Amino acid sequence: MENKFSVFFRKNTVLVLSGMILLVGMMSMWQFFSLDRLFVFTDFADDSYTSYLPQWFVDESLSHEGLLSTYSFYHAAGNSYVQNIPLDPIGFVMFWIGRLMLSLFGVKGLAITYFYGKFLISFLGTGIFTYLWIRELNVGRFASMLAGIFAAFSGGIVVLSIWNIEMYGFYLAFYLFSIEQILHGRRRYFMAIAAAMLASQPYQLYLCSLFIAIYLIFRMILLKYSFKKAGVTVLWVVGMGLLGLLVNLPSLLNSLTIQLNTPRMTGANDINDFSTSFLVDGEMMSSLILRLFGHNIINNEFFISQWNNFLEAPAIYCGIITLLVFPQIFLYISNRKRILYASFLGFWLMVLLINPLRQLILLHAGDYFRYGINFFFIFMMLMLMAQSLNVLATRRRLNLPLLLVTGVLCFMLLWIHSGNIAALDFIEGLQNIWIMYFGIALMLLNVVLLVLLNNSSNRQLAKVLICSLSLFEVFVLTDSVFDGRSCVSTIDLDLSKANYDNGISSTLDDIRSKDSSQFYRVITDHHLGKSRHTSSNYNQVLGFFSTMGYNSFNQPEYVRFLQSIGMACPDVEGDSRWIQGVNYDLFSMNFMGVKYLISNKLDTINVPKPLLANSSHWQCGNNMVFRFNNPFPLGFTVDKYMTDDEFRQLLTFTVRQPHFDHVIKRLNDAGLQPREDVEAVFGKLLDMKFSSYDDIKEFLYPQMPAEYAHWVAAGLYYASHESYRQSLALLFLASVSPDSDLDLSGFQHIDVADIMRPDYLSSISNDKYDSIAKSAISESLEVSSFAHNHIKGSISVSKDKLMVLTIPYDKAWHCKVDGHDCSLSKFDVGFSGLRLPAGKHEIELSYEPLYRNAAIWISIIAALLMYVFVIYNIISSWQAL
Repeated sequence: MENKFSVFFRKNTVLVLSGMILLVGMMSMWQFFSLDRLFVFTDFADDSYTSYLPQWFVDESLSHEGLLSTYSFYHAAGNSYVQNIPLDPIGFVMFWIGRLMLSLFGVKGLAITYFYGKFLISFLGTGIFTYLWIRELNVGRFASMLAGIFAAFSGGIVVLSIWNIEMYGFYLAFYLFSIEQILHGRRRYFMAIAAAMLASQPYQLYLCSLFIAIYLIFRMILLKYSFKKAGVTVLWVVGMGLLGLLVNLPSLLNSLTIQLNTPRMTGANDINDFSTSFLVDGEMMSSLILRLFGHNIINNEFFISQWNNFLEAPAIYCGIITLLVFPQIFLYISNRKRILYASFLGFWLMVLLINPLRQLILLHAGDYFRYGINFFFIFMMLMLMAQSLNVLATRRRLNLPLLLVTGVLCFMLLWIHSGNIAALDFIEGLQNIWIMYFGIALMLLNVVLLVLLNNSSNRQLAKVLICSLSLFEVFVLTDSVFDGRSCVSTIDLDLSKANYDNGISSTLDDIRSKDSSQFYRVITDHHLGKSRHTSSNYNQVLGFFSTMGYNSFNQPEYVRFLQSIGMACPDVEGDSRWIQGVNYDLFSMNFMGVKYLISNKLDTINVPKPLLANSSHWQCGNNMVFRFNNPFPLGFTVDKYMTDDEFRQLLTFTVRQPHFDHVIKRLNDAGLQPREDVEAVFGKLLDMKFSSYDDIKEFLYPQMPAEYAHWVAAGLYYASHESYRQSLALLFLASVSPDSDLDLSGFQHIDVADIMRPDYLSSISNDKYDSIAKSAISESLEVSSFAHNHIKGSISVSKDKLMVLTIPYDKAWHCKVDGHDCSLSKFDVGFSGLRLPAGKHEIELSYEPLYRNAAIWISIIAALLMYVFVIYNIISSWQAL
């Protein structure tokens, strides 16, 4: 006879599981539930502060221009900011909740939605759908519930939640559940919903699809499907998956365009494959093993190079009991199943251990485990644990010798590799050594409780004790990740814009009171904010247009422009990640339309003379404001040109003694030790001139190890570049792409050799510079109406001119001249432009993503089909009952 507790548990297991997850979450993250602090960190993992928080301010600002935005000039020089209404059930609901909270509470409303949405979907949702997936494998409620608890507070969920990447755990759990629905011939529409949710994340869609494809093959072989039945099942999976992608087609197209074009995932800037060995090395192995036992096992800082740090190492913790129990299942299944289980788990284990295989799986897009590959191993371990525990709980078939061997092995791994980490020269002991002892104690207690479950007559009590110990385990480990963290408080968000306002807001108000122009750019000579890594995104928070920003994902053309003028090295991924803009170069700032420079230095003693000579200045509070005399407008005109290839030839390099300081810093930052043979090359480099970056690399690589040559070349690129010829050229000519079909007849082609003459710039005085600048802006675009994705203005030109727009080139920008469509061309390596005939013209610019309207209609039709299918299945199920 079942007692009342057993009956309630059997009928309300999902409710009980939800209550447990909510209880642990509130106890370990109460400061976020109470909204005393926001889920925005200023210590490690400060992307939440430097990237996500500024985006909320942008969302708030752009919301005044309409429901959905497509472009933002707050992002460095401006880039796509395409927002779509997701049509999958969860995305649709969360979108409108976010909009409602934004309208009611502003940025604070988005912060609240961010955390509560994260917990309810990622923590709670992952736990629930893991439980439902395991239940579909004919596993009992008790074992399935433990799997749900450990999935909800796994290393991937807890650690990656700090980076806003934990959603991939939820996606994968949902995918696994949906696959089982198809295999059981019911509720096939879950696969369409799963694909729709991941449509906005093409890279993760690829990874999840790869995992699901292998899992599907594994399950069909396990279930002994015939070729015909397997073919029909695959068709259902593919068909429902494609329907789901069509449901969110606008998001898919937008995200795919960004990821295929971002300089951080293409070309030379995808070099994140830190590991060159076949297998993970000693330190990496220690980190990998330790992260089986907890979230925070080897401290919480970036104190170990490569992937051994808190965030980028594989976060694969999924419960101590999982490590102890999972081998048991191999004793109770057939040889055929043993081979299948071992092969499937072994493959994902090899992905973690074998560097080339892992990099192949990741398509050589970088060795960052945060992309979701953590969860492949986690979910397979949970599946084996749940099935093993189910056999133990229902049949009392615990193999005690195997359990003891497993426990001893786990103890040895934890003890030995904790010692390896602590023994590193630059670590003074294991700072979180208590977690190691905590793991050992948990192993002992779990062994005792498993024996009790196997032998005791009161098995319900044993189950309750195991469940209670598991809850205590995930609480302590989760609390250790969040306790004492440096976070943004709600008060800071209200009073100081989350510590981004360092007197700049009042300075900006002062500037705006003096200047009513529709558009101009402002930069500062210092970064704001109090995060671990200062960010260039403060302009997003404070609401002004800059040239800098930590958001290069959809700015490939702007990055290429900065690379072409020596402001960013083509071979250094970090130079494209943290866009430093035009770096206070006078000519380039004027070209980019920088009208004001805000400095936190109140004296002008160290201010470069050219800047003082070409600006006026005044003090505002704790800041000094410099106003440039001749900043260029958003669109200006020239009548001369050269090709992009010729323009790049103007960038030269001359190595001087001070440049080696920057080179040495680059080597130190890369963790490379001084070498005499490398330093000897410095003497050969002194006073050498190079006509291109390739010439520098051709000189260096034969003379030093490749890794040293890479960073020395990068340091010289940045420190020794001479771009003053390019800067001047930008003011009086347009650089045009060689493959452009633009009609350039009637315009003067400037010879590179003329600009490269030593005497060409020697006579350029401030007066001469002023005359060049005034000539370029004398016939320029006068903006009459400005919005982030829609600009109107007028211009009058005395003869045929080329108008340069300092808007990064993007095919989604559409232009009308006097009401007639006019295509934009790529000017100045990464910007936009067009040819204008003589006369007065009305110009209209609008940002309309390619194929968006067609994609929206396809998405609506697909969503209707999907929901009709859902309703039909629900009605059919009711009728069957």
